[in-house]
Amino acid sequence: MCNRDIEEPSACEAPVTCVDLNFFGAIHTWSLGQKLDGMCLHGINVVWIARAAKFMAFLAAGTILIDIVGPQKAVVWAVAMRRRISRIGPKAAAIGDLLMRGKLHPSVTRRHITIVQVIVFGTLGIAIAFRLPEIAAAFQSGYASGDFSGASKAIFGQILFAYLAANFVMLFAGAAAFSLVLLTIAISYKMLHRDFCERARIVAAAILCAAFVVDMLMS
Repeated sequence: MCNRDIEEPSACEAPVTCVDLNFFGAIHTWSLGQKLDGMCLHGINVVWIARAAKFMAFLAAGTILIDIVGPQKAVVWAVAMRRRISRIGPKAAAIGDLLMRGKLHPSVTRRHITIVQVIVFGTLGIAIAFRLPEIAAAFQSGYASGDFSGASKAIFGQILFAYLAANFVMLFAGAAAFSLVLLTIAISYKMLHRDFCERARIVAAAILCAAFVVDMLMS
C-alpha cells in the first residue's frame, strides 16, 4: 500500500496507461473531432504509429531523386554500384577466413590489420570512457574504506561491462553494415530493369497516400 505521509507523491501516482482501440474505434473517435493522444491502436501507442507514417512518407518522397538525377543516370549508377560490390567478394572471403578459421587471407595486408585494431581498441576505449565515473567512484570508495579488494572487483566489473558493451556495438555495426550491403545489392539489381523508375513512382505514391491517411488519423 502507498503511505502518502511517508512516501513522495510521485510514488503514489498510478502508472500511465493508454486506452486501447481497434481500427474502427480509432476512426470513430477521430470523426468526433477528438485527438487520439494517449490512446493505443491494438496495443501500439498512436505516437509511434504517427512517427512510422512520417518516416514512410519521407522514404516515399525520396523517389524525387529519380526525377532530379534522371532514369538513365540511375541505371548507370546501378551498374557502377554492382561493379563495386563485386569487388567486395575477396575482402568478404578474407574476413570470413579470419573470423571462422582464424587465418589471414593472402589479400590482407598490414594496413588492414592496423585499421581493424584501431577500430576495436577505439571502440573499447570509448566504452571504458563512459564507465570512468563509476570506476573513479569505486576507486575512491576503496581508498576511503581501505577495502581495495572490493574496489578492484568493482573496477574489474565496470571494465568487463565496457568490454561486453563494445563487443555488442561492433556486432551490431557489423550486422547493420551487412544488411546495408544486401539492401544495396537488391536495389541495384532492381534498378537495372527498364521499368524500375515507373514501378518506384507507383509504389512511392501508394506508400505516400497510406502514410498521409495514417498520419491524418493519428492527429
